[in-house]
Amino acid sequence: HMADAQLAQAALGFFDRRRRARGPQPPFFALVATAAVHAPFTPPDRFRDADIRTWVATSEVAAPRRLHVPHSSMVAELDAVVGALMAALRSAGELNETIVVFASDNGGLSCATKQHGSWRPSPETPAPPFKDVSPERSGLQSPLCGANSSAHLRGHKGDLYEGGHRVPLLVAWPAGGVPAGGECGDLVGLTDLYATLLDLAGLAPPAPGQAADSISFKRRLLRPRDGHPARSDLLVPSPPSWALRWSRWKLISLAHGSQRATELFDLEADPGETTNLLPPHNVSGTGGQPPRASGEAASRHEATAARMAQRADQILGHGV
Repeated sequence: HMADAQLAQAALGFFDRRRRARGPQPPFFALVATAAVHAPFTPPDRFRDADIRTWVATSEVAAPRRLHVPHSSMVAELDAVVGALMAALRSAGELNETIVVFASDNGGLSCATKQHGSWRPSPETPAPPFKDVSPERSGLQSPLCGANSSAHLRGHKGDLYEGGHRVPLLVAWPAGGVPAGGECGDLVGLTDLYATLLDLAGLAPPAPGQAADSISFKRRLLRPRDGHPARSDLLVPSPPSWALRWSRWKLISLAHGSQRATELFDLEADPGETTNLLPPHNVSGTGGQPPRASGEAASRHEATAARMAQRADQILGHGV
């Protein structure tokens, strides 16, 4: 991952030139998108040789030993890059005035994906017999996989389940009034950063017809308990499938040729998406509308799913 070192040096050089320049400097925008943490996992030697190893003592190996997990080493590399950038801003006297945003564009990786790299002592070393590597089914993960990046969430990168796209979003801006250590559980998408950053900078919002899926969450960022969340729903597209978050509900429409399977989850009661509240079925059409169900609860779930499918069709038709 030489690219990350070059990227970090370019950003650090930019901050250093601002620090050494005379007179007031214009506002800046810097997007530092690292390759870490991403497969293949080939961390630099100084992180590979660091004490970023996992002790394993399970039935999967003959005896306790230290196993190098390159995914963890690349997390350490990313941490070092972020730390260097923050230190450079602090040295330039611009840290308090700078809006710093840290996020990921996808959820955690599966155990199999984490093995794409030089995690074995040598290419000839056989792979360990991974056993329990399906957190979405068991809630557990083999210690040979390193940290479970999706925690208790179902799915991994590329999935429509929460583990595939639910990520932390960290924002710091001391001079602008973002409370240090504050927490907010609102539903937001990375597309909302566009409108939010414009709003924080005091600039005009996106023009009509531009970035219609971007909603500013400035008010809740500065005052997390002030009023209601900026958005009530969020569509996660994965054409031709999709998922829609609305309040406590999550509707997933999975395309199978000309048919669709629909799943409804209550994320407040079931954040791991273990129980589909709709009966197994395949339905025709683009909206993934569920069939008739019996029982009072089933009827409520059917109505919720139908309303959400209609909303998804509206968004997909660009009627946000």
